[in-house]
Amino acid sequence: SGEYVMSDFETPDVAKQRALVRAKQNAQEKAGVFVNSYTQVKNLQLADEEIIVIASGIMSVTETVYEHESTADGFLYRAKIKADIDTDEINKWLEKGVQERSAMAAQNKELQAAVAEQNKEIAKLKKQLAEQNSTAARDRLKKEFANADNAFLSNQKIEEGNKLYWNGDYLGAIARYTEATELNNRNGIAYRNRGTA
Repeated sequence: SGEYVMSDFETPDVAKQRALVRAKQNAQEKAGVFVNSYTQVKNLQLADEEIIVIASGIMSVTETVYEHESTADGFLYRAKIKADIDTDEINKWLEKGVQERSAMAAQNKELQAAVAEQNKEIAKLKKQLAEQNSTAARDRLKKEFANADNAFLSNQKIEEGNKLYWNGDYLGAIARYTEATELNNRNGIAYRNRGTA
């Protein structure tokens, strides 16, 4: 499961997506532990970044349930998921060459750094919102929240595109990267990944 508290200028749809991302991250950590033990049994030494990429690539969400409740800080959204992993999929990932796995890990690390930076931006905006009560400041913050939401959604499209790319669906990846650029035309990762695909 994953939780997210929505502020005044965020939409329920984006708050749900943020909660879902946190739920997936929690599930990926558990899948990563499984991947690590599975690869150790096969006497393979993988970098932590590679394990994260493999865990992300082999996990499929089979069920998602959303809940929400009012709290003192705003609306809390909770996403609960069920996810499956397939050992055959792990073997497919392990068949990729070391260089390819390293490139995928570097690509994922760059995206996660962008996501972390975006999360800091949202936290900063929430703090500013709590401190501001003038109409002009709140109007400015409303626009900044909208931009932050688009940046978040753009990064989610990149993540979807990366999974498609890593699985050899280059046309599907191009479509997701294009959607990412439409949501945030300053997202350099989306343009570069689309060009690569």
